[in-house]
Amino acid sequence: MLELIIDAVLVAGDLFDFAFKANGRNERLLEASQGPPEQVQALRRSGWTVAAALAVPALLLALVIGLVALVVAGLSG
Repeated sequence: MLELIIDAVLVAGDLFDFAFKANGRNERLLEASQGPPEQVQALRRSGWTVAAALAVPALLLALVIGLVALVVAGLSG
């Protein structure tokens, strides 16, 4: 109930979820139901691959936005 109330506030809800680690409980339940440890390890490796594949373009986009902001600031200063 407390989580539902705090989640109603946009940023506070996200920070609370991060601190409360409600997803950690769900992850433990999911891992317990997935089968042998070898299979779980393979899923973790593929998860890191997906995370890296999403992180690289996000970092490049942030770099481009930062460079554009620097150029705009330089031209207006």
